[in-house]
Amino acid sequence: WTAARKQEKRGGLVWFADSLASQEINYYFRSLQQLKMAQQKFGQSAASLKSLTPENQGKEILVPLTSTMYIPGTLENTERVLVDIGTGYFVTKTSAKAQEYFQRRIDGLTETIERVQAMAKGRSRDINSVEEVLRMQADHMRRIMEAQEKQAAKAKA
Repeated sequence: WTAARKQEKRGGLVWFADSLASQEINYYFRSLQQLKMAQQKFGQSAASLKSLTPENQGKEILVPLTSTMYIPGTLENTERVLVDIGTGYFVTKTSAKAQEYFQRRIDGLTETIERVQAMAKGRSRDINSVEEVLRMQADHMRRIMEAQEKQAAKAKA
């Protein structure tokens, strides 16, 4: 191996470690984004329940068909709601029970977010430590190779 090839190989190792670290940190970041989005949706659902008062019964509302399309409707029942509990399953709950359900989900997601943030922070510290060791080793190897090249040059002269 030539000196340049050895340096390229060590640089490749550092690049590979950086690449893996970036992928892992990005995974944590994407996971946190998804968890926060879910938390926000449950928060919006809980907030919407507050408008389900007996005074609003019979009032006209817009019923979403998609995220961008609505049809007019009338609020007929303010006591019971249909709650999406995941994978296409819906459960009828009272407004109070639905509020409790949404709060439990928000609290659970908050705990999960905190755990993932702690894991990401710890992993980031670990990755920084490994990268520093790799840089030190690469620098040490570079110095050894330079010394060997100087010795080889002196021996030829």
